[in-house]
Amino acid sequence: MTNFKVTNYADREQLDAAAAAAIAEEIATPSATPAMLMLSGGSTPVPAYRLVGGGGVRAGGGAFVMYSDERLVPPDSVHSNYGCTRDLLTAAGLPENRVVRVHTDLDGAAAATRYHNDITQIITRDVACRVAILGIGADGHTASLFSIEHARQAGTYAIFAGKQAGFDRVSVTSALLKRFERLIFLVSGESKKAIATTLLREPQSIPAGCAVAGHGCVEVWTDFVLA
Repeated sequence: MTNFKVTNYADREQLDAAAAAAIAEEIATPSATPAMLMLSGGSTPVPAYRLVGGGGVRAGGGAFVMYSDERLVPPDSVHSNYGCTRDLLTAAGLPENRVVRVHTDLDGAAAATRYHNDITQIITRDVACRVAILGIGADGHTASLFSIEHARQAGTYAIFAGKQAGFDRVSVTSALLKRFERLIFLVSGESKKAIATTLLREPQSIPAGCAVAGHGCVEVWTDFVLA
């Protein structure tokens, strides 16, 4: 059974500030406690990324960053999840060798295999998987897991999800999400209230719920009232 914890913030500004604080804390991880922070794409976390990038946070010696998914587009594309965080990473001074990202110059299957291997190499060096920032689409997807079949896929940390919503994509899998100590869904806007309610009440009916099934600490942060 999945353990959900809901936190309702008064408005978008408070949600963004809370998300930025959580991200900044992980970015500043001291060298004695190496830990991985997973960042998501989509529009919801972007204001938090901007707050962190402009907040003077400096990367600690133990910080690693990776991504929940990626479109197979160049890093300078407006559609690149990595690209939308580069200002944050630069401002924080996080070295490139501690940023684990999808190599979008490869074809889909090769990019997924490379991402799985890169993730494996990092976490076998005793880097803890601590916090994962996730989003949820109105259709119930998270990361680029648009189907329940993909959301339940095991045996690898990354898959080629095919063309979804107009882009070829690589996504992490539930096998990797289960390794993280905390999973935080950022959910903003009344239009997401229905799918957030489904996540809590009928998680197995949507990909996002299947992807986090059985996890002991799934947090849902909203800027609306969600019971």
